[in-house]
Amino acid sequence: MKKSLIFSLFLCLSYGQSYAQVGMYDQAVSVPVISMFDDSMSSAYLNVMASNYARIKQNFEYYRNLMYDALDKNQNSAAITYAQYALNTSMYSSDVYVGLGVANERLGNLKEALKAYKKAYKLGFYEAGTAIDRVKQTIKLNKKKN
Repeated sequence: MKKSLIFSLFLCLSYGQSYAQVGMYDQAVSVPVISMFDDSMSSAYLNVMASNYARIKQNFEYYRNLMYDALDKNQNSAAITYAQYALNTSMYSSDVYVGLGVANERLGNLKEALKAYKKAYKLGFYEAGTAIDRVKQTIKLNKKKN
């Protein structure tokens, strides 16, 4: 019930605002009664989003730091796990992909390392290009040996 009421209010606001924006004020007349909710709903929504963002960012940084610690201690499997946890927060950072690539490369998971380095590169960490070339070369050498 609440969801449909909120959705209905949202639709009324959206349609009313859209009508008003194109100069169709007669169609938007019913909206002013509902539009009093606009500011308070927007404010509440922004507060919830800010709170969620802060929590997500905190979780991301926590797991990213655990990944760094694991890499420093050469605990590569743990580093991969922490990198995946960090990425599961829906925040993306090239340094997490680089860490994921390093851990996978150390474990010999070259295809996974290559994927991670490519994602870091796409996110603007262009220094990952060197790692991409190195891993590609290693994959070629391994194919020749087999």
